[in-house]
Amino acid sequence: SYYNYRVIIPNERMGIKLSGNYVIKVFPPGQPGSPVLTARFMVTEDRAAIDAMTRRPPPGEFFNTGQQVEINVNISKIPSRDPYNEFFTFILRNGSFNDARENLKPEMVAGSELRYTSLSGLNIFYAGNEYRYFDTRSIKYSREFIRKTEYMGGRYHFFLMPSENREFKPYFYWKDFNGKYYVAVQDGRDMDTEADYVYVYFTMPSMDKIPGGKLYISGSFSNWNFTPENRMMYNPAKGQYEGSLFLKQGYYNYEYLFLKDGAKSAPPSFFEGNHYETENDYLILVYYRNNRERYDRLVGSVVINSTRSGGN
Repeated sequence: SYYNYRVIIPNERMGIKLSGNYVIKVFPPGQPGSPVLTARFMVTEDRAAIDAMTRRPPPGEFFNTGQQVEINVNISKIPSRDPYNEFFTFILRNGSFNDARENLKPEMVAGSELRYTSLSGLNIFYAGNEYRYFDTRSIKYSREFIRKTEYMGGRYHFFLMPSENREFKPYFYWKDFNGKYYVAVQDGRDMDTEADYVYVYFTMPSMDKIPGGKLYISGSFSNWNFTPENRMMYNPAKGQYEGSLFLKQGYYNYEYLFLKDGAKSAPPSFFEGNHYETENDYLILVYYRNNRERYDRLVGSVVINSTRSGGN
């Protein structure tokens, strides 16, 4: 059995006065230095009007593998004496801060409009591939990509089929959740209290261990972080990478990311491939800070989709 906690913000005990970035941390009693849960959220003023689209990059390195995000921001409702230095923009592919474009300055200011084009190349992303997925909503019925389910040590264990290396495969579309997940259970009625925690096992065949970095299972279930829990280990005897995750039952999107030694971000590459046709969401965040204020105001945000913004 489980306890299920829920909080809605704002509430009768707490309100939010300022726009910007926030983090919620949940600690066990008496352990203020060991959070068991961290969640990020943002509050926006919606004073800047954002017009954005994606397009295929010009011929070159990213022509077949990338997506370019072009942005125009109308700041007529925000008095600014120095828009080049008072505004900065973040672009997140599928909501992930991994490989985000951060602190972008406008390349051009025309009246009350900030323009971010392709001049610098900083707004071009590797497009990745459609996300892999697995479904653990039922312990009674097998789902696609589930090789077997076993009950051991008081827990259910889901063993996935060996993953396919898609790095050099042609692009193939299927509908995904762009790296997200949702908790659900089909053998019960209340997902909050009846969805169980289960182990999920992953394998990626590889003749050799890839030098110079580490391989991770990535998705919103891990907040896109690179942690020991979602790292895969190479098994030379079996010629494969292996990993496991302890997750609540549900439907999950994921991908494999190779983090090079010393790097803090990892664009899709090994085992996944990049295709300009891939369907992605892009979250655009516009911040404003002048000399009189001591914090960064989030004055505009929008989500655009690469297949519905007229770009590909």
